[in-house]
Amino acid sequence: MANALLHSSTARLVGRVPHFNVLSARRFLAPDSRNMHTTVSAQAVESRTRDGEELTSHEGTTSVSLSEGFKPFEEVKPEFAAIERAAISEPGVENSLAREHYTEDTEKAINEQINTHFNLFYAYNAMSSYFARDNVALLGFGKMFRRFADQNYGHALVFQDFQAKRGGRTTLGPINAPQCDYGHDKGDALYALELTLGFEKLSFRKLRELHAVTDEADDAQAQDFVETRLTDQVQHVKIVADYVAEVRRLGKGHGTWHFDRMLRDGSIDPANQYTTNIAALQYN
Repeated sequence: MANALLHSSTARLVGRVPHFNVLSARRFLAPDSRNMHTTVSAQAVESRTRDGEELTSHEGTTSVSLSEGFKPFEEVKPEFAAIERAAISEPGVENSLAREHYTEDTEKAINEQINTHFNLFYAYNAMSSYFARDNVALLGFGKMFRRFADQNYGHALVFQDFQAKRGGRTTLGPINAPQCDYGHDKGDALYALELTLGFEKLSFRKLRELHAVTDEADDAQAQDFVETRLTDQVQHVKIVADYVAEVRRLGKGHGTWHFDRMLRDGSIDPANQYTTNIAALQYN
């Protein structure tokens, strides 16, 4: 039934259009002709009549492209060539399988950020050890600086994981010996907090410099990764700035001791201090 209808429609169309052969009519009437590549093959030129229709085929093969569209096997050639060049038996940046649109400048900046966090880990660990001494005994400050040390160690590992994920090579730099004594005329607690504020601002500056590198490289994924860390770092700077202001107001005597007790029992918690400060500014 369907074939009879197709033949009938073809015959009417051929009768109306001069020099319009059956093959062209069938291409025209095919349901998905706009997305088809039609190939006609024959061994010799022949003409014959089928149901009163003339069908002509030509020697050789003629390709009729009705739609160019996306050609994945053509467009993937540069990436595929790079994968073929990668030597699994010789690991290195130049033959990374995962590396894609990851510049050497970005890789270098990530390594600098890793080194920054490892050095801050050392510095905060030294602060924590100082305040845990028996002749200092500000254990709340020691607890806080131990947390800051752990956070920077964790940040370094996060950047190392990012480096590996993008096909880069982690190159660890030297870690310098930190200052171990924090006695000062203004008070050891305030002096250490002011140093901490400087460290957090330094880390913020390093992240901004890293973001500038990723922006110049037009690396959207790396930019997104760094921007998340920038938001967190702004919070850390604000928390420590608040602590500096509070300890300055309290002085280095009983006020510092009381602040330390609040750090020790968790009344002051750097982990949720930013959320608490923002909530205090909300008006219902």
